[in-house]
Amino acid sequence: MSETATHGRPRVMVVDDHLSMAEMLADGLNDHGFDAVALASSGEAATRLGENSFDALVTDLRMPHIDGMELLKISRVLAPERPVIVMTAYSALEGAIESMRQGAFHYLIKPFKLDELVLFLNRALDASRIRREAVSLRKALIEAESEPEGDDSFIVHARSEVHARSKR
Repeated sequence: MSETATHGRPRVMVVDDHLSMAEMLADGLNDHGFDAVALASSGEAATRLGENSFDALVTDLRMPHIDGMELLKISRVLAPERPVIVMTAYSALEGAIESMRQGAFHYLIKPFKLDELVLFLNRALDASRIRREAVSLRKALIEAESEPEGDDSFIVHARSEVHARSKR
């Protein structure tokens, strides 16, 4: 999770080789409570994915140089838990389906409504958060199981985890 997301605004990178499209989507996402960054260069996007912490990636599928499928792969290597949503024109539906096979959370066919993107981003980020919490709780359980019997620190730890998560 990024530093910004800890303050309530998930960071989202929006990449489209048409800057006006990326900016329009980023502006709309910002209006819906996200901290969105618009990029037109897929090369710059690949670099920034490695340098900055983004909670989600929204990318066009067909772009020059590095296409959306390659950005998806780069994102999955750098942060496997980061959800990716792919945008595509109807004629590129095969590529969108392949992106799902490669790990994209969802794809949207252009033109689409901003509300659709917001809906799927929220679902993707919720699913990512739930997976992180499950991993955290699983680790706590494993640690507790390795402690000597009669030690109630697991119960104390589990209660504090549940209490902390219920405050979110």
